[in-house]
Amino acid sequence: LQGMQVKVEDLERVAKPSPEVLASLETAAKGAVERSLSAWRGEVDRWVRQSVQGARPQEIQKRLMSMGSYYGDRNLVPEGQSLWKSAIDHGLTAEQRKAWKVETDLREAYHGQGVVGLVISEAERRLRLGPEQTAQLQSKVAAVIKEYGADIGRYFSSPWYLQSYSVLIPLAGVPEAEMKTVLQESQMEVWKEREFNRINSYWSNIEQNRKRK
Repeated sequence: LQGMQVKVEDLERVAKPSPEVLASLETAAKGAVERSLSAWRGEVDRWVRQSVQGARPQEIQKRLMSMGSYYGDRNLVPEGQSLWKSAIDHGLTAEQRKAWKVETDLREAYHGQGVVGLVISEAERRLRLGPEQTAQLQSKVAAVIKEYGADIGRYFSSPWYLQSYSVLIPLAGVPEAEMKTVLQESQMEVWKEREFNRINSYWSNIEQNRKRK
């Protein structure tokens, strides 16, 4: 809900809607969050019921305490709800929607550049890349993130690019033949024997999930 409230505040700043439209957008934001959470709540309910099924009354508390964390759908996207999209389409003029799109496109581009920068920075540190290698690898990583970024994000419960064990995952999407054109032989050995082995299972699962969609 806080995330959607930020979007409403951005819309107010960029598009400057009337107070009536702004109130409608705030309501739509709350409704979109509720709709996104409804399916998740159902999953949690079924998970809890299955976990305690057949338990005797004195065992229920122990089972609940040993259940651990529930993840389910890790990427709830309220802004993808038709309720929110409809509020924008009907509440804002064409000019306001255009201004809003420019703002969101710039924000996404800035975020994407930041993610690529984090990946490349970590690759520089672990593989000891030179300036030319960094420049060559940057475009390859950017292409992988553009294509697989959403799939990678859905696989993890927190931002994958902020975790040491997953930040280099986009490198696994760069074909080995292309990696060889960038890395020196010693660097390639480090990549294959140390880094690639750590993330290959993640990448394989991400690709499988993508194919099943």
